[in-house]
Amino acid sequence: MKKDSFISKINYIKILKIAFGGTVAILIADILHLKYSVACGIITLLTIQDTKRETIQVAFKRFVSFLMAAGLAFILFTLFDFRVIVFGLFLLFFVGLSIIFDIKEGISVNAVLTTHFLIEKSVGLDIMLNELALMIIGVGIGVLLNLIIPRSLKKIRSDQRFIEENMKMVISQYAMYLMGDAKVDPNLDILKQTEDYVNLSLERAANHRDNHIFADTSYFVRYMMMRKSQLKILRGILDNLRKITYVTPQAEIMAVFFNHIAFSFHEYNNGIKLLDEWQLLREEYQKDKLPVTRSEFENRALLYQILGSIEHFLQVKVDFVQSLSEKQIATYWKASE
Repeated sequence: MKKDSFISKINYIKILKIAFGGTVAILIADILHLKYSVACGIITLLTIQDTKRETIQVAFKRFVSFLMAAGLAFILFTLFDFRVIVFGLFLLFFVGLSIIFDIKEGISVNAVLTTHFLIEKSVGLDIMLNELALMIIGVGIGVLLNLIIPRSLKKIRSDQRFIEENMKMVISQYAMYLMGDAKVDPNLDILKQTEDYVNLSLERAANHRDNHIFADTSYFVRYMMMRKSQLKILRGILDNLRKITYVTPQAEIMAVFFNHIAFSFHEYNNGIKLLDEWQLLREEYQKDKLPVTRSEFENRALLYQILGSIEHFLQVKVDFVQSLSEKQIATYWKASE
């Protein structure tokens, strides 16, 4: 991984939240004269996740886990006294139940909090309330800090425009290949660049979705998945283009259609008209005379494969649009072509 790419993936906001939140949590615990206040900062550190959804899920599981840990500790330490071997027995039951009930996120934090019972040699109300307060402060600050998130919608919209412009250029380049105006580049850097960018944008869209608990923002994830599928089809078309040995009238007609797709390529184009035009192109191909030579046959076969890929490319967009609700279209589309 390149250094610049690695640096761009660092979540600086999360780092700042952890440092600030952990410090504040310890200070609050100290002000309230809670024992083991440092543990409060660790709880905050472990609570802060990449998204709101993850943070809330982790916070809930940690509280459930705390109740289970406190109950087990009370029973075991009361019955068998405050000994290390009893703590080992506690871990046996606690870790096992955490795995069974899928609350593994609470194991590390609550195992540490339980050691305080062992150190204090008490499971009385005072120490129980102390540990509960540490949990509430640590988790609470973690959740509150994750309510503060940078706005990502503008960046996602910018991603969409960048991806669309690149895909237009790729499709236009394919038209040039078919016309014989350029030699086929089997690598085509702009296609690889767009594929990588879609993967990064998909991750950004997923984070945006998970940072909006009460609003449906899955549109952008689905949009990026749709473009990712189309790019995969474009990759397959490139593989066929490099096998075509010479320009034919059918290739020239297809080149015109590629340019038309590029010209009308847009988020709000539902793809239906383009599919209708594809059908007309297919009918024109069916009227052509059969190839005579082997090379004519091979080139025609490749063009038919590309024609089928174009249909698949357009159908992916049509299926995406048809899966949208009226509310999603009204919310995310300014107009429909």
